[in-house]
Amino acid sequence: MFQNYLKTAIRSILREKYYALIKMFGLALGLGTSMVIFLYVAHELSYDNFHPDIDRMYCVTQTNIWDPEGGIFNSTGPAVAFSLSSDLPEIEEILRVNTPGEQVIRYTKSNGNVVAINENIVLAADSNFFSFFDFKLREGDAASALLGTGKVVLSDKAAERLFGNEPALGKMIQMGDSRITVEVTGVTELQPTNSHFHFDYLISMPTNPAMKEYEWSWIFTQVVTYVKLKPKTDVTALQAKLKNFPDKHALPTFQKLHMDYDAFKKERGGWNMYLHPVKDIHLLSAEIGNRLGPNGNIMYVYVFSVVGFFILLIAIINFINLSTARGTKRAKEVGVKKTLGVLRKSLILQFQIEHVLMAIVSMLFGLGIMEILRLIIQPIIGVQISFSAVNIPTIAVLLIVTPLVVGFLAGLYPAFYLTSFKPSEVLKGKLLSGLKSSKFRNSLVIFQFTISIVLMVITLVVFQQLQFFQSKSIGFDKENLLIIDYADKLENQLESFREEVSRIPGVIDASLSMDIRGRA
Repeated sequence: MFQNYLKTAIRSILREKYYALIKMFGLALGLGTSMVIFLYVAHELSYDNFHPDIDRMYCVTQTNIWDPEGGIFNSTGPAVAFSLSSDLPEIEEILRVNTPGEQVIRYTKSNGNVVAINENIVLAADSNFFSFFDFKLREGDAASALLGTGKVVLSDKAAERLFGNEPALGKMIQMGDSRITVEVTGVTELQPTNSHFHFDYLISMPTNPAMKEYEWSWIFTQVVTYVKLKPKTDVTALQAKLKNFPDKHALPTFQKLHMDYDAFKKERGGWNMYLHPVKDIHLLSAEIGNRLGPNGNIMYVYVFSVVGFFILLIAIINFINLSTARGTKRAKEVGVKKTLGVLRKSLILQFQIEHVLMAIVSMLFGLGIMEILRLIIQPIIGVQISFSAVNIPTIAVLLIVTPLVVGFLAGLYPAFYLTSFKPSEVLKGKLLSGLKSSKFRNSLVIFQFTISIVLMVITLVVFQQLQFFQSKSIGFDKENLLIIDYADKLENQLESFREEVSRIPGVIDASLSMDIRGRA
């Protein structure tokens, strides 16, 4: 029985193949566009979900002691971790990550040539980094890779830049202006794109010369402190314990610095600590910040979700309208079949199978469109959108269910509408006026064009805003200005260097600055 329905549906599609192609291409374009948007949304919502214990992982935040007005930020003193570990038995594991900043990396090859690369994605971490976070190593032992002084783990890309195709494990490199010699003890696999931080060089914490283990305050070194709670821990009760937690431990540091702790607290309205879920760092940390990487924005997720939904809705409505637009021809077919005794439910099923079949084909075309759009969009937004953001079973279910649901919804109105007429009215040609005066169909057309116009207006406004940002005067003439990076490495010779540069023919003037003007 189903085989007959399928054959009839294929014959009907082939009989009006050009018209069916237009319908399927319109639906495929809507599906492809909405799918790439939803894939981006899924990627944003999936940040850090690859860690097995993500629901028990938190970042320790505190009152923004840098700002007299308070607020919250996500850095602590190095010794805070030890205090938390000794005072709070609810904590299963603690990890600290520090940001040493840009480093010049030097490697001497076997032929004596020196490779020097400036790297800016450099972190320092405690030895339990790879047991806390689920970053995989393709070379080295995760348990001992950061154990002790003089150890560094490279990303796969950094290893390739430095050593090419040679094995990296065991090689010695020099880091920073002081040229600290460190041993490569590991190389990571390709790091997941949906992580709130990435690194090219991860040095062991004792290797970091800026690290002051004894400091409880923020004066010398700041670290990001992560905690993994024991299963079934009452987070609310633990949060209460962290209120005024610094009172017990920070006083000795303030006494050493000859600062009045009570006056300091009063100025900032208190000094508290908090637990912020790691899974919320990417999208829900706009006010707290992310010391180790860029933040996302939950508003983008909301906006793109709505836009993707309306694009898909427009495509479905367009599919329905195109189906009913040829209603006169299909209605005669329905009238003849009804006259021959075909039941209405059989005709409805026939229409549904036909539309589901077209939706399946549209989905296949839509996947191709999605992949093309994905490759175009990725370099523009700087985000690697991939199916890895969604687990494979979910993808399989979506690819199967989506065309079935879309086909069912798209064929619902044409199926019931075209099979509702009496055969006598259809065969007498009374259906045409009915199709033209269909209030539901006219409403769909109005809704479709309204949403389309709204989306176009929003796009135009955003485009004009971008044009404004690009053309707005920034307060100085940026043409013919050159910036010499890393000139600060000259230290005492910096002023002499400036004078020498100013004497170069064609140079009008040369100046020194601590930062680049206009850079955020």
